[in-house]
Amino acid sequence: MAVVTIQPNQQLPIPADFLKHLRWKEGQKVYVYLMEDGVTIRSKPSKVLEAAQEFEAIMREEGVALDELLKGVAEEREKIYQQRKQRGKTGK
Repeated sequence: MAVVTIQPNQQLPIPADFLKHLRWKEGQKVYVYLMEDGVTIRSKPSKVLEAAQEFEAIMREEGVALDELLKGVAEEREKIYQQRKQRGKTGK
């Protein structure tokens, strides 16, 4: 861990030992992702993070809260479970 200070020009210095460990060079492009509790910096794009951010944007646009989504998923899983359970009893 390191504590750094945001510079007046909005730059955030990354400690030299971090850069060396990551093999990042001056002028290299990196991908910065805004997270709920901070940022994530990666040398390559993250398809998972990008998909999650896209999904969050769609949920906001549609006015769907995460707890509502999870409740709906739980209900669907229960329906599928009950259907499979019923098929098992009838042999179909």
